[in-house]
Amino acid sequence: MFIDRVDRIADWKDYLVPSKENRRVERFLNSHGVHVFTGLVSSIESAMEIKADRLHVVIHPNVSSIVIIKPHNYLDILKHALQFFKEKEEYEMCATTVKLIDKVKEFRTKKIENMKNMIDELKDGEHKE
Repeated sequence: MFIDRVDRIADWKDYLVPSKENRRVERFLNSHGVHVFTGLVSSIESAMEIKADRLHVVIHPNVSSIVIIKPHNYLDILKHALQFFKEKEEYEMCATTVKLIDKVKEFRTKKIENMKNMIDELKDGEHKE
C-alpha cells in the first residue's frame, strides 16, 4: 500500500489500540482489523526473516502517517494481535500468531545468550592479559 506523502510518524498504539478518546480506532478495527492484524503478523514474520531493523507500515490508505515498528515492539504487537484474533474467533490466526510469538521469544533468548557469551569472552580476555 502506498501513500503520496507522509506527514508524520505515528506510534503503533495510535492506530491499533482503541481508547475512550478515540472511538474511530475501534470502528476501524471492527471493520478492517482482521485484515490489518493478519498483514502485521505476516510483515513481522518477514521482517524477522530478513533481520530488518524496522518495519514501515501504512495502517490506513487515507491517512498520511506511517507507523515504524522496531523489533523490540514485535512481542507487544503480536500479543495485542493475538487478543484481537481471540475476540474475533479467528483461531487459525491465533495459532499462527502464537507460533510467531514463540519465535520472537526464542530469538530474544538467543540474543541475550549471545550477549552474555560475548561479555564472558571479553572478561576472559581481560584476565589472560
